[in-house]
Amino acid sequence: MKCKICKKKIELNYGDGLNNKLILLQVCFDCNFWIDKFENVNHINSVRIDNNHYWIGKESDPSADSFRGFSGRKFIIKFKNGREVKTTNLWHQGEIPKWCRKYLPDNATFVYKE
Repeated sequence: MKCKICKKKIELNYGDGLNNKLILLQVCFDCNFWIDKFENVNHINSVRIDNNHYWIGKESDPSADSFRGFSGRKFIIKFKNGREVKTTNLWHQGEIPKWCRKYLPDNATFVYKE
């Protein structure tokens, strides 16, 4: 079976739950990844800048032994609604494919990148 969006072959190596979802939606893993982002389009941690998708992770003690997005670099993000967020735990999730940019429009800009 081929993905109805990108036409790639749908691989079913992910376990019954995800495999069943891919079959039901008739989409590949990659397209499903982006479809999942639609559900959180208005989430306060969802950041979209220059057609790239980011997620603001939980802030914790920088000295704690934990993984941090961008190795803990500091970012200041200004959302189009005026909200400003400072984070040291920003995760890049990839460039938003052209087919779904209308569903995931840019919602912020970088004010500062360390």
